[in-house]
Amino acid sequence: MNRQFKLPNKITSFQKIRVNNFIYVDKTAKLQRMIEVGGWYFLARPHGFGKTLTLSTLTAMFNGKYELFEGLAAYDFVKQYAEHPYTVINFNFKPINFSNLQSFENSFARMIAKVASNFSIDLQYPITCLNIEYMIEDIFEYLYKNFGAFVVLIDDYDKPIMDCLKNNDLLFSIHKILKTFYDKIDSYNDAIDFLLITGIERYNEYGIFSTISGLNNISMDEEYGDLLGYTHEELEHNFANYVDQQKLKITSKDLFEQLKRYNDQFCFDAVTNVYNPSAILQCLTNGDHEKYISYINDKRYDRVKYSCINQGDKSFFETKNLELYVDKSELLIYTNKFINTDRKFICITRPRRFGKTIALNMVAAYYDMTCNAKKTFAGLKITKHESFSDFANRYIVIKITMTNYLIKTEDIHSIIQKLKDNITNDFIKYFGNDYQSDDLGKLMDAINLTTGLEFVIVIDEWDCLVRECKDKLDWQKEYLDFLCYWFKDRECIALVYMTGILPIKKYGTHSALNMFDEYSML
Repeated sequence: MNRQFKLPNKITSFQKIRVNNFIYVDKTAKLQRMIEVGGWYFLARPHGFGKTLTLSTLTAMFNGKYELFEGLAAYDFVKQYAEHPYTVINFNFKPINFSNLQSFENSFARMIAKVASNFSIDLQYPITCLNIEYMIEDIFEYLYKNFGAFVVLIDDYDKPIMDCLKNNDLLFSIHKILKTFYDKIDSYNDAIDFLLITGIERYNEYGIFSTISGLNNISMDEEYGDLLGYTHEELEHNFANYVDQQKLKITSKDLFEQLKRYNDQFCFDAVTNVYNPSAILQCLTNGDHEKYISYINDKRYDRVKYSCINQGDKSFFETKNLELYVDKSELLIYTNKFINTDRKFICITRPRRFGKTIALNMVAAYYDMTCNAKKTFAGLKITKHESFSDFANRYIVIKITMTNYLIKTEDIHSIIQKLKDNITNDFIKYFGNDYQSDDLGKLMDAINLTTGLEFVIVIDEWDCLVRECKDKLDWQKEYLDFLCYWFKDRECIALVYMTGILPIKKYGTHSALNMFDEYSML
């Protein structure tokens, strides 16, 4: 069967790709591995990486449609399912209307009713969101009773949330309904043999999935780093014939080398580089190799320099590579203990020249989700500790050096506003224009709710304003009140790590930052 020379551009149906002889990059060996291990999975990837196609492929595998897998790695495995196929339930959030709460409730209820209709299940009550729990329960009970354990696949789980970011009331109403939906799914743990949830954003363990204790997030798992996306080897193996057949002014080998040279790849597991399939297919469909950069370098994924967030590991890496470097990495053992506890606020006070900034750069590099701690900390003591992988590179790190904000000291309002503007502008660059608010704390709460990402905040020389503005007590009070409001009772913050020379400043009869554990000279 010749499947070599047709591009599957914008085709998300596995059956359509295979029946109509489109090029298919074989990912079935990895999918077979997932099925064999079993369990409940979550996978996040950007637009255009083939999440829907992956779910379509899994559906065909569980249904035992082995004829579609001829020549693919999982052919023999899928053939075993032909005699005893699994029942597969597909929930797809893409078509649902999120313009207002009523539209969402109606379309969400219809989606579930359609699943019931697919299995000829007659629901004996009104199809409304008020009956969501009963609808799910009746569907699951019927399938389990008549067919045994089944499979649930959920596509674009986060679309309901992402589509209503600018409407807080709608956002929280939809969030509550979705929470009920996933709570009911979790109650059928014994009946659901395999579950895969996909989306763009990483999920929040304390959000809509909070009751699903066994959900395995493989988004950054090394074993599945190339489950979606094309590796360079896959690009050469699957598309070389197509490119050469187009008789371009460039050979497939030279084109692929140019792609590699521009380093346009993504890396989700700190090991394997992959291309965005949608961008590659648009490039090849266009037929003009000189324009391929405009497709591959999607502006949503430009490498942008940020003022405050995710600044990388360069500063610490340079220090670590000095001829004389004293390994203090075991400090991270203690900061890890305090993550998301009531002791997550840490202030280190030491005199000048005691290495506070070096330690702070190390903390930032370790937690920064854009870094690779395995490489950055290679050879250091922390890599041997059991907690090393549990917390490495999992957070949005906000890194601030307060002395930078005192260069032009106009007034305290300007200093605080500049700090807030820099962080907010970084969020807009990183997440898009939907995330805009003058309230920094509420903005972070919204990002956490919709992406599942938590924050680590590191502030160097937090006390410089107190030291430099000794006589301006009103400045000090406003600055401390700002920090207190920003940090206190903020669940989206996993850790705050500050350094300074002075102890935590007190004014009046109370401490503005009384939630901090302070590690002083004493």
